[in-house]
Amino acid sequence: MSKSPSPIDFTVPSLVRRKRIHAFLSLTVPFGLTIFALANMGSLSSSELIQLAVLTLMMYCVGQLGITLGFHRLFSHQSFRPNRAITIILGIAGSMTAQGPILNWVSDHRRHHSFGDIPGDPHSPHTIPSPNGDIVPGKLRGFWHAQAGWLFSDSITNMAKYSPDLLRNRLIVWLSNRYFYWVALGLAIPTLFGWWFIGGWRGAALGMLWGGFVRMFISYQLTWATNSINHLFGRHDFKTGDHSTNIFILGLIDFGEGWHNNHHAFPNSARFGLKWWQIDFAWLLLQLLEKIGLVNELKQPTPFQIQQKQKGNTI
Repeated sequence: MSKSPSPIDFTVPSLVRRKRIHAFLSLTVPFGLTIFALANMGSLSSSELIQLAVLTLMMYCVGQLGITLGFHRLFSHQSFRPNRAITIILGIAGSMTAQGPILNWVSDHRRHHSFGDIPGDPHSPHTIPSPNGDIVPGKLRGFWHAQAGWLFSDSITNMAKYSPDLLRNRLIVWLSNRYFYWVALGLAIPTLFGWWFIGGWRGAALGMLWGGFVRMFISYQLTWATNSINHLFGRHDFKTGDHSTNIFILGLIDFGEGWHNNHHAFPNSARFGLKWWQIDFAWLLLQLLEKIGLVNELKQPTPFQIQQKQKGNTI
């Protein structure tokens, strides 16, 4: 089926306003508090720095695994089958990153695959026109749009069009509708950690600051780097008809998401790192969960399919 450019599914002023408020708060608040946290690191003891670094890393891992395993590989592409408990855990963990409710995130992502780097793609860095006389380089404009600017657009992705299967799933709808509870939980957990391990209200505030808002800032930037950096720079190992690329460092620190060209070549694969040296920690975790019976039906391309795709053949 040929792609039909349709950049805006519909525009509802109230929904656009809510979308932009969410984007503004989720971008500016973590950013501002991250600057504050870095500026005040000198007031922390070495033991506090270690505790907060561990807390931030732990919360980052939980949230990003929720995004890559839950929002992306499971809910968007159904690349494996989990039990009910794993579905709930991944839905909550991904929501704690404050990147939007499951239904909105998945709908935007599926639309991205439907219109890869052509008009209709909600966050392509290649579809932003440069006005006459604009002194900002095109790649820089595209980078900003793909990294954050798209969140403020007046384009509302139609969930009924892109996620009808999820709208019929009562558990997913229930999880998605309680998005703000899960965001609050993602702040409450590090706050309690700080209260318990660092001590008192100061410890609670530090826990929320680092494990909550600094972690959100890092998570946001790395997730949306897949939209921007992975469509501007990197290796094209497969001919996918778009600008998706593979970048080793992003694949490493974002649990396999940096193998984005691989993903566009095989969207329904639960495995993003297709070669032995393409480290994909999320795939390794899925294999462990499969061994203990918590997930099954892990999808991945066969060697023949990979070979054919590298030749540019349609599978």
